[in-house]
Amino acid sequence: MMTREVRNRPEIAQDLLEAAQWYESQSQGLGVALVQAMDDVVRLMVNFPEMYPVASGSIRRAVLSTYPYNLYYKIGPESVTLLALLHQSRAPAWIARRLKARI
Repeated sequence: MMTREVRNRPEIAQDLLEAAQWYESQSQGLGVALVQAMDDVVRLMVNFPEMYPVASGSIRRAVLSTYPYNLYYKIGPESVTLLALLHQSRAPAWIARRLKARI
């Protein structure tokens, strides 16, 4: 088993910050728990990058447990690149445009 390096598109930090701030404003600790849920997915992803389904082309989608968010990423030879953290209620066309802009 090869552990891959994690690379981030710059925009993903903003995606995570906005989501975490919103959850934290709803109830103390929920934003921190969202960040932990994403970390849990990323930990699995670096060891088993193909475990999550293909969303479109070479982009894969991992669902965060207990949160309505999908983490989109691409697998490289030695890395996984995190592209976007997007709410599941977004329209598919909106998601496609967002991902296309980040590839």
